[in-house]
Amino acid sequence: YFRLTEARLQRQLSERDVKSGEANLRIIERRYARGISSSLDVRLARSSLAASQATLTNRQQTESESARRLEVLLGRYPSAEIAAAKNLPNIDTLKDNSGYAGSPASLLTRRPDVLASEARLKSAGLDERAARKAFLPTLSLSASAIENELSSRDTSFDYDDAIQNLAANLTQPLFQGGRLRAQARAAKADQEAAIYSYADTVLTAYREVEDALAAEEFLTAQEEAQRLAFEEAAAAEELTTRQYLNGTTNIFDLINAQQRRINNESQFIAASRARLTNRIDLYLALGAPFTLPSDEGQLVAEPAPSTLVQGPKTNSKGDRL
Repeated sequence: YFRLTEARLQRQLSERDVKSGEANLRIIERRYARGISSSLDVRLARSSLAASQATLTNRQQTESESARRLEVLLGRYPSAEIAAAKNLPNIDTLKDNSGYAGSPASLLTRRPDVLASEARLKSAGLDERAARKAFLPTLSLSASAIENELSSRDTSFDYDDAIQNLAANLTQPLFQGGRLRAQARAAKADQEAAIYSYADTVLTAYREVEDALAAEEFLTAQEEAQRLAFEEAAAAEELTTRQYLNGTTNIFDLINAQQRRINNESQFIAASRARLTNRIDLYLALGAPFTLPSDEGQLVAEPAPSTLVQGPKTNSKGDRL
């Protein structure tokens, strides 16, 4: 949905660029007719307009494809008729120690892939509670983890040691009695495979959360930098336009200023969407709970412990999301 909204904004940006190029060409052709501008100015203006029109065509295609992908996800015929939002929503910045991510223990009890891996441990005859404790590091999965800091307690966490200790503690009591040696070896191999699979699942879950938290800081800084670049480029374009009309600068400076503004605005839109996508990745990595309200019949996310994405409440048609 956010990618479709971005595609819509990029297409609208290209449409404004084309209109601006058409207006520039008309002005330059009039100046050429009066002998103020040269034929080079006219050709450069035409070239710039043609490039803008080509970009617009490409972005129209991208918007249509994004709409069809969303329609397929919603189980609709891909007719590219679904509406997008007018703008990308604003989201709050994560702050250190805000508790957005919660604790590692809560992460292990929420993510479906971790719970499924624990179920496979249990089916292999192992204690999933002991496994969870063995693979519970002391790092705090809060926004302070953006800086990759661990808590003030013991921060050592050795993957190999955890595997060996867990395997020894969990498999030792399982092979007492008069079982056949071959069956014992096979069962032990299955259990060790389940342990390694669980370890990989848990560490992958931690990595996904840490990656999303770290990316939050970088993407926030990138979005702010792109915002500033766009604002300054827009001011420079306005100044260059006045200078060109007054005859104090040339067509090259004007076109460069316009393209710089267009590019920076486009990059700002992309940076805003990337930050939204990362926030969704963080939300999914945390395994936040979902419910299906009977009165609305729509899947609604209930973040825990607090809201991560403050998206739009309605779409462009006024329908509740």
